[in-house]
Amino acid sequence: MSAGKVELGRHLFYDARLSADGTVACASCHLQARAFSDGCETAMGIGGTVDGKNAPSLANAGYLPVLTWANPHMTSLESQALVPLFGENPDEMGNAGKEASLSRFWRQTPTMPRPSRPLSLTGPRRICSPSPARWARSSAA
Repeated sequence: MSAGKVELGRHLFYDARLSADGTVACASCHLQARAFSDGCETAMGIGGTVDGKNAPSLANAGYLPVLTWANPHMTSLESQALVPLFGENPDEMGNAGKEASLSRFWRQTPTMPRPSRPLSLTGPRRICSPSPARWARSSAA
């Protein structure tokens, strides 16, 4: 891990231009205030598509030996980042089959912006809170 990779990752994490319609960034589901998760039972991708799983916390993900339970061979953040960008199930950022057009876009955008604070997200944000019943202790204990 290097300072340059961290800085690049920070910019890409908040950049909704990575999604097919410019409305979804990694930070749309991985909120810093919620340990880089969203606190919802299911995640929502581009166009309101709902996944069957939640958005896992990304806190300290760079130090984990394996990044997903579904693929124990995925051991780098660089390879894992391709899943939400280009994956089809779930369709998180809407770029499945659009690898060439996204690559062209980034070649035409040679420099990353240098915001003084995280880039704002322009897309719809899903607000949810954990169900009280889910966190309630069982009275039969």
